[in-house]
Amino acid sequence: MRNLAVLLGGQGRTAEAESWHRYADAIDARQGVYQQPTGYQHQTGYQQQTGYQGHPTQAPHQYQPAHHPHAKPPMNSLAIYAVSMGAVGLITCGLPSIPAIVAGHMAWVRLRRSGERGLGLAVTGIALGWIMVAFWALVAFGAALPDEN
Repeated sequence: MRNLAVLLGGQGRTAEAESWHRYADAIDARQGVYQQPTGYQHQTGYQQQTGYQGHPTQAPHQYQPAHHPHAKPPMNSLAIYAVSMGAVGLITCGLPSIPAIVAGHMAWVRLRRSGERGLGLAVTGIALGWIMVAFWALVAFGAALPDEN
């Protein structure tokens, strides 16, 4: 960011350059809050090193504040979306059941990899979506049957 500010300053775009300088200063100030002591060895074997122009380099997860150990894990937003669209699909007898199925499967995959909550919501969204698909399949099958004369 500082290099961009220098380039913009060299082109005479001083207002943009000053904006990037302030942004870089804000990032540096924020990094100071979450910085580990020098030589900190993380579980993954990552050791803090000094990067370009003396700025410390850290793994991205070290910039985030620590999570409280007794707090509930976050709820997966895709699972909430899946169950919401499944319910809307049932109410409207319409196409929101398709996104419910897709989002439910995406949430299921994400939940298996992360520690988030919402597996029940994801499965419910998938089930509600498939209920509407089955309903419309029965309607189409019934419409395809010959009329009784």
